Amino acid sequence: MRINPPELPGVCVVCGTNQGVGVSVVNWTRTPRWVWLFLLLGMFPAILLLLILRVQHEIPLPLCEKCTKRRSREGVVSLLAVVGCALMVLAGIGSVGIAFADTGQPAAFGVIGVLALAVAGVIAYYAKRFQNSITPGFPAYTRKRVEILIPGKGVFVLMDRKA
Repeated sequence: MRINPPELPGVCVVCGTNQGVGVSVVNWTRTPRWVWLFLLLGMFPAILLLLILRVQHEIPLPLCEKCTKRRSREGVVSLLAVVGCALMVLAGIGSVGIAFADTGQPAAFGVIGVLALAVAGVIAYYAKRFQNSITPGFPAYTRKRVEILIPGKGVFVLMDRKA
């Protein structure tokens, strides 16, 4: 849904700077975190819930040049993180599986498996950290109400539908 926010201060909504700020239309999608637990029941229930419960808004917001440039890299960083994590998890599970099989080097494969799983966790951590560094704070982000936290300026209501 396209949101036409009220007049916002001329500062970047991500970093709070007032130099080189221009309005960029940004698409944000939020999905409740608990939806991912349904992956344990299978892909279909998880994807169905994701499609039903996600909240999407298109919002024109003031962003500085630096934050706009960093946001443009979000897709590449996310793709690399997902692929990297998937490969590390597969390598970790495979190595642990080989360690429990009847091979000559069970300890070595077990250590490799644990290290690969740890690397997957590190990749996921830094990908989330990058995403948080390019995303403004949204104290409320629902279909009926969207609030944004602008650094140094406070909380602004972008949309509020009571009905």
